[in-house]
Amino acid sequence: MFVPWEGARPHSRFPPLPPREGGAEVGDEVLLRSLAFQIPSGVDELMTVEVQGAPMDLLRLHVGRRVRERAAIPDRLSLGAVAPDPADSIRERSFKFGIQIEPSTRSMAYHTINGRSFDMSRIDERVTLGETEIWSFSNDKAFAHPVHLHGAHFRVLSRSGGRRQVMPWEGGMKDTVLVYPTETVRVAVRFSAHRGIFPLHCHNIEHEDMGMMLNVLVE
Repeated sequence: MFVPWEGARPHSRFPPLPPREGGAEVGDEVLLRSLAFQIPSGVDELMTVEVQGAPMDLLRLHVGRRVRERAAIPDRLSLGAVAPDPADSIRERSFKFGIQIEPSTRSMAYHTINGRSFDMSRIDERVTLGETEIWSFSNDKAFAHPVHLHGAHFRVLSRSGGRRQVMPWEGGMKDTVLVYPTETVRVAVRFSAHRGIFPLHCHNIEHEDMGMMLNVLVE
C-alpha cells in the first residue's frame, strides 16, 4: 500500500510461466492496478474504517517476445553508502501527531505536531548538517498520517503498536512513511545535502492545511 507522496522503484521479471504461476507468455497483457484499501480513522473511541479510492488501471504491459536474461533480481537490495547508520546517532527526537478537540462541540479544531499548530515564521527543530539522528513519529489515536520529510531521506527502523512490523517495501531509503493510529515509527535520518529550512508534515492535505507541519532548520 502506498500513501500520498510515497514512491517506489519496482524491479520486475516476467518468467515464461502461466500468469497463475507468476509469469507471462508472449502475447499476454499484464496490468498494474491501483486498488481501493481501508485504513483506520477516527478520534478516541470513535474509531471507524475509511475506504480510500477505487480500482484503477495504471499501466498495461504487452509481452512481445522472449529474451534470454542472465541477470536476477536480488532477494535484498543494498542501501548503499548514503544510508544513515543508527549506531552513529547523536540525538533522539520525538514527534507526536495529534489533533486538538473543541470541548463544547467535540469537533476537530486543528491538527498538531507536539501539541503545536504550524507557524511559518517559527523554527521548531534545529539539526546539524551531516549528523545522524533517530526520530520517533507517534500517532495520538487519530487518523493514519503519511509523514513526509523535506531535504533528507531516512531509514525505517521499527514500528510499535499498530501493525508492529516494518514491511519489506520499507527497507530502502524513504522520505514518507505511514504512521497508523496508536503507532510509533522510529527512523534514522541524516541531512547531508543542504543547509536551510525544511518542513516535516503530514501529507494528507487536509491535515497539513490545518496545521500538522513544522520547520526543521539544518545548520
